[in-house]
Amino acid sequence: MIYFLSIVLTFFTAFTAQNSAESSIANTASFVMPVQANTEILAEFGPLYHPVLKEEQMHIGVGFATSVGDPVFAAGNGTVIFKGYDRNYGNMVEIQHEDGFITRYAHLSSFGSELAEGSEVNARQIIAYAGQTGLVTSPKLHFQLWLNGEAVNPMTYINIDAE
Repeated sequence: MIYFLSIVLTFFTAFTAQNSAESSIANTASFVMPVQANTEILAEFGPLYHPVLKEEQMHIGVGFATSVGDPVFAAGNGTVIFKGYDRNYGNMVEIQHEDGFITRYAHLSSFGSELAEGSEVNARQIIAYAGQTGLVTSPKLHFQLWLNGEAVNPMTYINIDAE
């Protein structure tokens, strides 16, 4: 029972933080899809049973179905602030954007050839290639969007029609 309440509280806290962070920007930011258009979403933002850890968790991103080697695009213009490995997320890239936004791209097989911490990237630029690194059971892109230090639902800010 305590475990269940903990999950509910975590979700409520993230949801409340998301709504408060989003209202301060009023959805003026617009990002593009980090993968090819019409890519299947395997896991949405919200509570999720983690297949590797075998527990309910707050999924603070979106999981897109990919094949190893599919291109991963910068969702917006920005500066690379992290390029490296994390034991949970595997190969990962983080990009700082305007207005307090950070995007995170995880489970990558490899990085774009010119990508380095401190480098500037443009929306739709290939920054990496999808993979199966870190704690995953299949190839995917785990994509997160952070606003002023709070995880928000990326799909709220993605302009699906932008190519």
